[in-house]
Amino acid sequence: MKAMATVLTAMPDFQFLCSLTTSLNSRLTMKTPYLQLSSLFVALAFIVPPVGAEEPAPPVMIKCPCKNHRTKTHNGHRPQHIPKDGGGTSDPCGDGSDAFKTFGKWNKSIVKWAFSTDQVTLDFLNANGFARLAVERAFDSWTGVNASDLVFVLLPDGDSDADVLVDFRPLDGAGGTVAQVASSFIGRQQKYWIIGSQTMSFDTEESWGELVDQCPPDQNELRFDLEDVAAHEAGHVVGLDHAGDAALTMYAYVTQGETSKRTLGNGDKAGASKLY
Repeated sequence: MKAMATVLTAMPDFQFLCSLTTSLNSRLTMKTPYLQLSSLFVALAFIVPPVGAEEPAPPVMIKCPCKNHRTKTHNGHRPQHIPKDGGGTSDPCGDGSDAFKTFGKWNKSIVKWAFSTDQVTLDFLNANGFARLAVERAFDSWTGVNASDLVFVLLPDGDSDADVLVDFRPLDGAGGTVAQVASSFIGRQQKYWIIGSQTMSFDTEESWGELVDQCPPDQNELRFDLEDVAAHEAGHVVGLDHAGDAALTMYAYVTQGETSKRTLGNGDKAGASKLY
């Protein structure tokens, strides 16, 4: 395991902190025979805590991705270790447990998103007719879930009013990171980091498809289901971190041929409902 953690102890001016942008990169990283989602967290955890807080917020911590995937959430939950073999805690074809973890949330109920207009993205969308609808369905699966107030609205390509931009581009070659979400934060309210904007990226060097929805997955399939991966990434857009239950969309592993993440599990729904 290769990991690095840096703790910053300086206490700069609060207004200066509010102007800073921090980043969260959530990635699906190869772990034979699974792809594992690794995360890069950069958290301004030393922002002034809410009035009445018993303890000060922790210092800034930067935790780099590591193969064993030890993730620390922003709201004080203990780190979660994902098993090396990709094993989960329940039937991957079931509805899963009620478990969930969060790292932030939006301070509004309507979040607007759009596809990027960069040439690589447009070329990918034009060459893969299924791609637009696959990503749209992924966002739709999180809209209004469990009577939550969160609604995703699709804007025209490249619209400057979009809160979330979706692009397709080379990331790190086939077999490494297949998708990622980068998030910027604008501050903190109570125990939640407030998301300001996000970029969702899919690796064009992976093999993508629109697969037959089945569980367990076809063991001979060599492509990733775009809607399956996009549903997981959209969960990070909602503000959810990884869950350790293989039946949940926010489970940290994905395999070729898998489509089960298209359907939200109990914990996914509970998390969205808790945030919104």
